[in-house]
Amino acid sequence: MYELIYTSVANMKFDDKSLIRLLNIARSRNQGYGITGMLIYYNQEFIQLLEGPKTAVEQVFPLIRDDDKHRTINVVYEGDIQSRAFANWSMAFKSVNHINELVTDGYRDISHPISLGDLCYKNPNVGREIFMLHREMLLGVTQ
Repeated sequence: MYELIYTSVANMKFDDKSLIRLLNIARSRNQGYGITGMLIYYNQEFIQLLEGPKTAVEQVFPLIRDDDKHRTINVVYEGDIQSRAFANWSMAFKSVNHINELVTDGYRDISHPISLGDLCYKNPNVGREIFMLHREMLLGVTQ
């Protein structure tokens, strides 16, 4: 199994209807490639985790990267993983209104606006932590 996490900036402000349309396209495509993962939208930015067979992720990511709905695409992490974190979702989704909804308690001191790209660039582990936190929330798991 292989995982890729990237951030990007949307070329437009996505309303709920646009996000649902985007999510439906992603889910359909991902099912065809055997890819699972999660997409988070915050303040006109995306952070997405893709997981699946390495060849599938490597085939799908260029399609995502070349999509004109976003720009400033930065891969935060990519590499082999033991197992899928989002095996039950072709693409889980979360839209958030404040950066503090995205980060764990250790990062709750973020009081000024910060981009997802900057947050993940400063600490690459934050990207994966964001997804694991939201995975647990989706599953109803508490620690």
